[in-house]
Amino acid sequence: MTNDTDNFDSIDDFDEAIVTLCQTPNTALQAIHRLLGKGSIRSSSLNAIYERVMSDRDVDGAYYLAVLAQKIDDLPFDALPLVELVLTQGDEHAKLSLWEKLPKAAKLSLQEQGFDF
Repeated sequence: MTNDTDNFDSIDDFDEAIVTLCQTPNTALQAIHRLLGKGSIRSSSLNAIYERVMSDRDVDGAYYLAVLAQKIDDLPFDALPLVELVLTQGDEHAKLSLWEKLPKAAKLSLQEQGFDF
């Protein structure tokens, strides 16, 4: 299987490929994997992945995107719905793993909403 985003010279072409990929259901993890390999991330790519995760209710995609989101300064979406998806629908390992990776302020906010580990 070839990875159609691996050989792009232009970040614009790569971004377009990610957005196009995310128009197909259940492709969020594949798109996240490609982003991690590329190193450069555009807001439109992140938004496309976010929309794919939320449309599919993809708990695994939500977990990895929430972890990735913590490393991005100007996140183009609210990461809280991703975290909530994992905490309400993920398995115990995913819930605990994500909880341990969250910043203290996020944990406090979630605790106020009734989430705690």
